[in-house]
Amino acid sequence: MFLNKKWGNSIRGKIIDFYFKEEKEDGSLKTVGYYVKHNRGKLLNELVKNQVESIDEIKKIDLDGYQYNKEHSNENEFYFIKPFEK
Repeated sequence: MFLNKKWGNSIRGKIIDFYFKEEKEDGSLKTVGYYVKHNRGKLLNELVKNQVESIDEIKKIDLDGYQYNKEHSNENEFYFIKPFEK
């Protein structure tokens, strides 16, 4: 949980679950266990290092090709998906 003095689009008192998926050639999404733990640590590092204070700032983070995906995400679950590359 992150705290912020701003209102509206703030992170104050909000719990968000983060999911990291990789898109496969057929368009399906797969969780790669090693990268989940690795990317959660990198995400936390980015949040602290850049003093992220808003939901919108989180959505802009790119972690080695994993990007926020609005289609799969909701208010409490953020999906970061790495697109399939041929």
